[in-house]
Order: sequence, then structure tokens, then C-alpha cells
Amino acid sequence: KFDLRLQKVHRYISDDATPGMGASLDYETAEGERMPAEIKMSLFGDGWEWEGDRLTSAPEHYIIQCQHQIAVTNAKSALLIAWAGFNVRTMLIPRSDTIIGELRTRISAFWADVKAGNEPPVDFQMDGEQLTKLAATLRYKDVAIDDPDFALLCEMQKDAAAKAKAEGDKADEYKAHIM
Repeated sequence: KFDLRLQKVHRYISDDATPGMGASLDYETAEGERMPAEIKMSLFGDGWEWEGDRLTSAPEHYIIQCQHQIAVTNAKSALLIAWAGFNVRTMLIPRSDTIIGELRTRISAFWADVKAGNEPPVDFQMDGEQLTKLAATLRYKDVAIDDPDFALLCEMQKDAAAKAKAEGDKADEYKAHIM
């Protein structure tokens, strides 16, 4: 459709300027000045805007991902190819040294925290699924419950689960009426 020649990338690319920063590209352009080519599919979602076959806006996290790839490849731009609005569209994303500088700063800080053993605080709402998976790997005889609020937390979880079930049942009832 766009007469593009792309080639699959089979290597991990590390950033020379920032230890611990790297990327695996989907593709890169095969002609002219090489640049990362990121392919996305989105049947719906916020952030997509276009005029004809050209994307004029894309979700912020895709733009940041492309800036990351631009940084590690030292490219001047990246090509975003997306199935958006039931059509294939493209967007050329120019290099932003401001965004790349912020990425390098945050990645450096992340690895410094890892090296220093500084863990971020647990966000029980956001991290619940992963904590549940982690807990499933423990043997019960290895678990020591030393939290004085443990019994209270168990009771609160039981009450919240019962309320969620009741709300879910009510939602199912409304849905049945709608159907």
C-alpha cells in the first residue's frame, strides 16, 4: 500500500549512552536511511487520529516507545504503521531529544535503584494479580504471618468480595433484562 520495504530485526540493540537501555525492534526500513518501524493494531482506543492514510496522532505510549527505539538506534525518526480506523495508516515520528533525555534519566535512575536495592512501594490495587501469582509459588509451611492486622484484612477481603459478587449479580440481572 505504501511501497515500503521493511526487514525483520533479529537483534537486541543496546544504547551506547545509557547502560541498561535497549530495545528489540519489530522491523526497520530496508532502503535509504535506516529507521525503526513499529507495527501496531488497534480496532479501538483513545489517541488515534488521522487524515486519509496518515496518522496525525497516536497513543502517547506508542510515541514514547518509538522515541526509545530512535534513541538506541541513533535514528532521526521512526515509522509507526498501524491498523487504526479499519485501515492501515502510517506516521513518521521525528526524534525528540527532550523525550529521549527524560527516558535516559529515568532508565538510569531505575537501574541505580536496582543496584542499591531500593524497591518501589507495593501498590496492592495495581499489583494484586502479580502478588497472587507470587503467593501461589510459596509453600504454606514457609509462610509466617506476623501482621497484627491479618485477621482484620481477611475479614475486609471477605466482605469486599461478597459486595463485589452482589454487584456483579445485579449487573448480570440488568444485562439479562437488556438482552
